[in-house]
Amino acid sequence: MAATKRPPNKRIIRRSFDVAVERAARLAAFSLAPPHSFGAEISDRAEKLAHDDLIVFAISARRLFDAAGLVTLSQSSKIMELRPQMSQWHLALEHLKNVSLRLVLNMIVHSDTLEISTYELHVLALAGHKVPSEIAISQIAQKDFGRVSPIILLRTDREPYRFVRLSELVDRFSDCLDEVIDHCWKLGIDLETLADDE
Repeated sequence: MAATKRPPNKRIIRRSFDVAVERAARLAAFSLAPPHSFGAEISDRAEKLAHDDLIVFAISARRLFDAAGLVTLSQSSKIMELRPQMSQWHLALEHLKNVSLRLVLNMIVHSDTLEISTYELHVLALAGHKVPSEIAISQIAQKDFGRVSPIILLRTDREPYRFVRLSELVDRFSDCLDEVIDHCWKLGIDLETLADDE
């Protein structure tokens, strides 16, 4: 006897949607205006908060796609994987290939290594590029090493190191939302109405 297909859990879909969108909004704000001009205490705390937001976002977004029956949507949405290179002691980012949104969400959830970097020198170090200490010290002193749009480094025990832009991760999730909202509307779930109003 074939198993009966279970109806979608509206509560899980609603909660996952709200949390994922909220954390995506916070990550979008961080990616557009990283705390470059603030003191170390504030900028370091902001990066830690963004790290926590990223994990909660990935868990909630993945749960949303699963609960709504839209796994294939998350698999078909593509994100550009980057290859950090060094050019004259500075960071140059190359387009390596496209990977699925689903893969990136899975890697964040199951990551052995997960970092968000806004420092050019830090991204180079994470990518394994060695900048001679005398050059690093000189350029840091001259403030010649710039900030970059936040880059995510992730790795799991099954996947190699991958680098993606935080802003592109949020963009690709955002691109999926119209289809998610429309699909859930057909299931009788109105995601455009705030949960408190339902």
